[in-house]
Amino acid sequence: RNQGRLLIASVAVYNPEYATTVPGLEQLALDMARRNVDAAAQAAGGIPYALTLPWPPNRQNTFLLGIDVGHPLHGNESWVAMSVLDHQGLLLGTWRRCQKRNETIHPKILQLGLKWAHNRILASANTSDTGVLVLRDGRLPPGEPIATYRNTLKMPLTMVEVDKRRNPEAYLADKSISPASVGTEIDVGGDTTRFIVPISPRLSNDLAKTLKLYLRRDWDGLNLGFDTVSELVIGLSYAPGLGLQPHALPAPIYWADGIAAMGPTNHQFSGLRTDISMPDEY
Repeated sequence: RNQGRLLIASVAVYNPEYATTVPGLEQLALDMARRNVDAAAQAAGGIPYALTLPWPPNRQNTFLLGIDVGHPLHGNESWVAMSVLDHQGLLLGTWRRCQKRNETIHPKILQLGLKWAHNRILASANTSDTGVLVLRDGRLPPGEPIATYRNTLKMPLTMVEVDKRRNPEAYLADKSISPASVGTEIDVGGDTTRFIVPISPRLSNDLAKTLKLYLRRDWDGLNLGFDTVSELVIGLSYAPGLGLQPHALPAPIYWADGIAAMGPTNHQFSGLRTDISMPDEY
């Protein structure tokens, strides 16, 4: 179901956030890194590859928003990160901002990030009839009411919690009790909670990673339904990333998680054009 070209390239990476200040050097290195990224993308025909995801016919113009909060091992801060993708799983932009250490996003920072996402979506939308599927890493805290998301994004949305840690391994209840294969979906907790197996394990003797999804009916403003949401999350695990392997996380969470984890010793995602704001009073 994937189509397009696949690009393997070596790209210079530069992050001014962690650089020593030398007059003129930061902008020169940043311009060179960006030119390399642009040249690599152009050599691939504009995009590495795109997905044909199972969107309903009336939701072909839906965008994706991933949200994560990262907590460095040392320090009192947390980094709030967001990513916006189009309906084919292609990354359109990333954003992050620092706050005092807390899993709940500060209201002012949440509004700033959602306004950025709103503007980024409108800049790429070719119609006013659009919506957004929001994937929130972990649980949605009480201090982040869904009304804030609706009022700030100003478009129909579906909110899904994606829990990527401490999930049980999945097995098939057959005679051999075999591990669950990719695409397996397990309903638990009524009609609001589901475990899914997004990708196959990389090694034959490993168990497949499971993700826990939580979707309330009153959060499904796009009327996607849990079956479609599950298929979309599984498909997004195969969207373009930094490497050539499926990343076991839906792409919006994959990008937001990587951006939130950037630090003095973690530069894996530092080559992206991320809207970065330095620590402030929140």
